[in-house]
Amino acid sequence: MADTVLPTPESLLRQCASAAPSPWFPSEFAETTGVPRDSLDGILNTLRVAGLINIADWVKGRGQGYSLTDAGREVLRSPSLLTKLNVGKRLSISDRLNVEEIPAPQRRDDGSATAYERGEVVRDSLLHPKRLEATPWLIVLNLTVFVVSLGIAIFRQLPTHLFLYHSDPRILIETGAVSGSLLLQGDWWRLVTCCFVHIGLLHLCVNLYSLWALGPQTEQAWGKTRFTVIYLFAGIGGSWAAMMTNPNTMLAGASGAIWGVQTSLMTWLVLNRAHIPQDIISRSLRVLFIILFLNIGVSFIPGISMAGHFGGGIVGVVVSILLNIQRFGSARQRAVVVAVLACFPAIAVVALLNAMERDPRWGGIAQVNEIREKRRNLQEFQQAVVPIIRQIQREYTRIAEGWVDVLLNQPLANRDKMKVLEAIRQIDQLRAHMVEETEQLDLDEEVKLAPLVQKTDQYLNSTYELLGEMSHRLNEGLDAEDKKLRELRRDVKRFFTEWEQLLRK
Repeated sequence: MADTVLPTPESLLRQCASAAPSPWFPSEFAETTGVPRDSLDGILNTLRVAGLINIADWVKGRGQGYSLTDAGREVLRSPSLLTKLNVGKRLSISDRLNVEEIPAPQRRDDGSATAYERGEVVRDSLLHPKRLEATPWLIVLNLTVFVVSLGIAIFRQLPTHLFLYHSDPRILIETGAVSGSLLLQGDWWRLVTCCFVHIGLLHLCVNLYSLWALGPQTEQAWGKTRFTVIYLFAGIGGSWAAMMTNPNTMLAGASGAIWGVQTSLMTWLVLNRAHIPQDIISRSLRVLFIILFLNIGVSFIPGISMAGHFGGGIVGVVVSILLNIQRFGSARQRAVVVAVLACFPAIAVVALLNAMERDPRWGGIAQVNEIREKRRNLQEFQQAVVPIIRQIQREYTRIAEGWVDVLLNQPLANRDKMKVLEAIRQIDQLRAHMVEETEQLDLDEEVKLAPLVQKTDQYLNSTYELLGEMSHRLNEGLDAEDKKLRELRRDVKRFFTEWEQLLRK
């Protein structure tokens, strides 16, 4: 059986020239001549790198096409250059009769990309993978947040095995998880940060593996900046959808963002199918659809936010279409897309604000927030006021029993004037201290209605009035207690007893 003779670079150049102005298709050439199709790729790549041919669009049923460049035509007219080319020598610019490298095709007058330019960008992402930048950093960021949360759990002496299994709600909140309650407090930034927080080690590993499996190809397709935009916007979209459908839940995880990454890769393949070999599209979409259907099944598992998954996936498609326009569209289209993308977070916030006003579920969350806020304010009040009241009670007891009662029970003529003045000074000092301390207690109107707060107010008022009456009697030289003084003493004792009872509840 005779060996198949492989074509020379010159013969392939002439094939491209004879097919002009239409592209030449190596698959048809291989079928006609019996030359193995794969054996042509090395020669074609050499001619392409030398700038002698360009890759044309892929055509269904015919495969990948190639077209001759101006430099290729010059080489075909030069026997010496053809000889160099056929023996495998690299052609320099001077070898090609001073024909400059063919510049990248300019965009159209409106700024949009030509079909060739778009095809070159698409094929370049497939044929010449670049160093990954965004994907590793996103993985590191997710991992770092989890390590920080684990560190907090260890510092607080929480059981490590339990934290690794299902985390801890308080730590989730501290590291960026989102819920309807937290959004009502104005923590809108959590729509983004929750995309880097994970509930347990298994949750983290599944999402990081998914990101590592899908991220590299998606980043190659879109580029690091657009890929990062897709991840963040899909994450926001997933968080937004989850909060719109179930604001009572706490949400954490990169699943919505990863769904957006997945659907954005599918969208890229579909939008650019005219520039990609059909076998690559079919193979890639087949794998992606399998992953998609598996993820859809996972979304129905209890405890998984179906809305977060689907919301991130839908936003991934929408943002991908917009980014494709921004990449290849006219200058006006690119400006419109940038404006729309810039408004996207604001649109999500406005939609949630509208839901907060109309959806009764948000009203219930708001009421719970108010109750919690009231309790928190009351706890803060209690922490601040308890030491103050106890100090005032001690000082009142010391002054009343150690000074005032002794002096008032003495005949007026036997009272030591210096002790009377000292008692009056201490009473005035304690009253001034009471005014100073109570003015620092900044209370909400609703908190002022709490029983403990009202009882504190009654005790302080009665004590302040009693001390004033004592100071008056000492200053005026009165020698006996009257009914008013006895009633004030009883009030102070009763209010303090009731205050302590409320404190123990």
